[in-house]
Amino acid sequence: MTILFLYVGSAFFLIGLAIIISELKGFSKTTRVLGKVVGYANAVKESSSALSFRTVVEYRGRDSQTRYVISPIGSSAPLKYIGKKVLVRESQTDPKVVSVESSITFFLGGMFALMGAGSIFAFYKTFTTDWFSIGAAVFITAGVGRTIFGVLRKTPLKLSEWQNLRKKATKPEVYLESEKSQIPWVDPILLTSTIQRIRKNYRVVAPVSFILGVVALIFGIQFYESTTAHLKTALTVEGVVVDFKSKHDSDGTVYRAVVEYHTPDTKQALRFEDSISASHPIYEIGDQVKVLLDPNAQEKPQIDRGIWNYFLSILLFGLGSFFLWLGFHCLKVLRHITGNSDSSIAPSARSSRGA
Repeated sequence: MTILFLYVGSAFFLIGLAIIISELKGFSKTTRVLGKVVGYANAVKESSSALSFRTVVEYRGRDSQTRYVISPIGSSAPLKYIGKKVLVRESQTDPKVVSVESSITFFLGGMFALMGAGSIFAFYKTFTTDWFSIGAAVFITAGVGRTIFGVLRKTPLKLSEWQNLRKKATKPEVYLESEKSQIPWVDPILLTSTIQRIRKNYRVVAPVSFILGVVALIFGIQFYESTTAHLKTALTVEGVVVDFKSKHDSDGTVYRAVVEYHTPDTKQALRFEDSISASHPIYEIGDQVKVLLDPNAQEKPQIDRGIWNYFLSILLFGLGSFFLWLGFHCLKVLRHITGNSDSSIAPSARSSRGA
């Protein structure tokens, strides 16, 4: 089943790469103009049951006409605050072909690519070239190929047709000043209630995020210092993987490496089990590894994993940084929405409704 890591990882990696390349291509033959967020449009024009906030940006094009561009992607809450300055890319040949610059797209593309690369790396580390694994890989490959072939046979779209569907789904809507009343503005009352809900939630999320972030960083620093102190005093000897210990449970079978080493004083041959187990052996029999021995507790040896000795510290630093970022993000959002009233949330929406 590990072949699925390769297929899923490759798909995620290619999707992420395609998103980044598509964004980079969008930079060519375009002119950057300054715009500002003036309101939000609903993805559903005639029904508010599926409310989705799509950012509406007002900008003045190269032809000096005021236009409004609606983001093609909606969300359950406003992503940008009213009055925020944003950059709009306008085509040099067609003023109606525009896009709003956003780092979110590059972030999503990068996340897809990183998840894909991680899945491919997991396949590389876990796949074993035994007959069972090869047979399973061939069987799954045949099933995936048959499914893809069946889908393509039922919907035989050409590449150009797929590209047109993608462009239609991701193309922003553009309105002239005279067409402003046609924009499906979000109802101001719904917008007000949503912002009040966000304000209430973020006032709780912000302090909790800061507390979790600080606690995670403190523990991360403590684990880092203790690991560094242990590595400075530990004795390092050569070891070799001589066997594996398997354990069976309801989730399957896991394996632990059995490492043999010689004590530095008596040269006595001793063995121990690795503390980490996996569904596939991490090492192979005969692999050379470095073994760390605590001078005060040589009966507790461990494999020297290099930078991964700090795995727990790295994990805690990552979690702490994420929670701190989340806390600052909540404060930033609160700073921009606090004090907003019904009359100042979306004046452009109200004026268009009264038109």
